[in-house]
Amino acid sequence: MTDTKPVPKRPRGRPVEKPLPELIPDTPLNIARAIMQGPPKKDWDYLKESK
Repeated sequence: MTDTKPVPKRPRGRPVEKPLPELIPDTPLNIARAIMQGPPKKDWDYLKESK
């Protein structure tokens, strides 16, 4: 019998295109309050990268 090395398996699932951002170390209430105090953005990243 011959000694063969096992072939490594491919990772499962679809590759990540845009990884999740870092978690914000604060309460959801404080985060929502900070977001609602400022004006809305005029240019969004997802609109710039359209194909």
